This record gives sequence, structure tokens and C-alpha cells, in this order.
Amino acid sequence: MKKQICLSLVFLLVLLTACSGSHRFLSGQVSDVRTEDGAIVSFVLTDEDGKRTGVLVPEDAHFTSRVGADAAEERALLLSGRPETSVHVEYNGGKTTLTTDSGEKLPAYTAWFIAVNGYLEPDAASLRDGTPLDLFHWTNGTTYRLKDGTELLYERDPVGPENCIVAGQESFEALSEAAQQKVAAYFEERGLLYNVAEELERSYAFCRTRDPGGPVPGVWQDITPAASNEHVMYFLTEVDLPIHGDGTATMERLCLSDVFDRETGARIETEDLFTCSREEAAQVLLDLVQITEQPLRSEMEAAFRLEYITFSHSGVSVSFPGGSLPGFGCEYDDGLRDILQPWAVPLKEPLADGK
Repeated sequence: MKKQICLSLVFLLVLLTACSGSHRFLSGQVSDVRTEDGAIVSFVLTDEDGKRTGVLVPEDAHFTSRVGADAAEERALLLSGRPETSVHVEYNGGKTTLTTDSGEKLPAYTAWFIAVNGYLEPDAASLRDGTPLDLFHWTNGTTYRLKDGTELLYERDPVGPENCIVAGQESFEALSEAAQQKVAAYFEERGLLYNVAEELERSYAFCRTRDPGGPVPGVWQDITPAASNEHVMYFLTEVDLPIHGDGTATMERLCLSDVFDRETGARIETEDLFTCSREEAAQVLLDLVQITEQPLRSEMEAAFRLEYITFSHSGVSVSFPGGSLPGFGCEYDDGLRDILQPWAVPLKEPLADGK
């Protein structure tokens, strides 16, 4: 189970106190922000059902980040009155009344915790033909949309390798300090394996034929530790891309493995993990999974590339681009060890950090 490490200590405290049932919650869009001497003293929150509630903001109310902004930036967002700013509020009870500048009387509560969940950035991008796009920044990603509100694409913030852990696996921090620097530099230089501008163009071309009640096409990239031993550490890169044009916003996934020396951080080429050639590896792997039917066997042999292999602590998986051919997997104990360098075989029981 993956877990992105992006929650602050304060937010964790909020979750713990929330479990006690001593605090109540409100979520919605902000309007009617009232200030005194440049400080926020109250605002109105409208939930998804259209219910309006007043929120009183004392001097000691805590602001925290869910959209990559610091507390001062979150206050600035509220002060700006930017439309569609969405917040989460926690309060301690004590219902009172707030009268807006228009004379509307609303039930109100005093906040002790405020977090901006998302905010609109108008005209922040455009398509090739100059069509303007608004960006809505969420906790872990961004939605691109047309001026009429049509959502073209959701881009989730990239994850890893430094800020991601997988249960039961050694994490990035288990590498030596020198290795951490080199591994981080490698992935930073490689960057994203998708082009958000191209995905926006494709989505725009098909957005009018998409089910308006269906999911928004999405794209994201995760880099997570996948396996290790005392010599090397494997990382898995997964890129999810939308398949445009079928009206369902289905996805396809690209998977890549990278392996590094855990002390030096030097990247090891996939071919160096094997004791045989690409052609011989294809023969052995297909034999292990007993793929003998023709012409499928010949097609898989011809299309096979070592970079199509991804490694885990229990075995390998082979997938072909775009699902052009069926994928398969096998375990190290099935005979796979015979064509791998001894130092390249991950431990069957993954190491825990620091062990």
C-alpha cells in the first residue's frame, strides 16, 4: 500500500483530534470575506448543497496547507476574495449568528483550524489555438478547464521517489546519502514521462463526445521503491495516461524499472542484470510461463525488450507497449535466477529501513 508523505504534523494532529468527536467540520466555497486592519475576521462558507454558514476567525485560528501554500499564502487567498476558493474548517461548537454586509443573517461558528482545499487560477494556461484555460489547484493536483467550466484534464502531482513509501519495502532514505543525491538527480533530470500540453489537446478534441457525468481524464506519475537487497535498490515508475476518444476516460499504464547501486547511486543498465542476451532472455522467460502457441510466441520474441521488464521482490513482470501483446510474470524461484546476476536478485522478504 502506497502512502504519499505530504501531511504536516499539524494536520496529523487534526486527524487525531477529529477522531475524538470533540470538533465539528464544515467544507465549501468562500465568499463575503470580512477584514479588520488587514486581518480576516469572518467569511461565509457555501457547501455543495448551497447551504450558507458564517465562519468567525479569531486571531489564534490555525491556517495550514493542503495545496502547497504556506499559512501566509492561504490567508492571502482568502483575503483576495478569489472565486471558488474551497476550504475545510474545524470548529468547537458554540453556535452564534453572522450578519453579512447585505443584511443576511446566518448561523455561524468560531473556527480553530482552516485549510484551503483548492483555489481557482483564471487564464493560467491556454491551448495551441489560444483557447484560454482556468486551473483549479487541489490538494494533490490540478484540474484544467475551459471557461464554460468543462473539465479537460486532471493532473495529479507527481509522487516520489523521495516522498513515497511502500509497505514492507525499504524506502529511499535507506540509500546512502551519496546514493540519495544521485538517484534524486537522475529522476529529476528524466522528468515527467508524459506531456500535459499534448494530453490537453487530445482531451479538447474529444471533450464534446465525452459522457458529461463520467470521470475527467487524468494523468499522473508515481516513482516508488519496488525491491532491494544488500547491493541494489529497484524503483518502479508508473505513468497512467488517459485513452481519449472512447467516451469513457479509460486509462493505460506505462511501467518502467530503474535499478541503482545502493551505496554509490550509480544507475545499472537492465542488460547488465542478466547473464545472457536479450534474445536468450526472451526465450527463457517465455519458456518459464509456457507460451508456445504460434504465431503469438514468435511475435512476443520479436517485440520483447529488456526495458519492458519490471522487478519486484517476488519476481518480474513483462508488459508490451499499449497492450499490443499480452503481458506475463514469473517468480525468481521458477528458474529466473538462472539468467540473472546473483547480486541482482532482490531479497524475497524485503528489507525494512535500517535493517
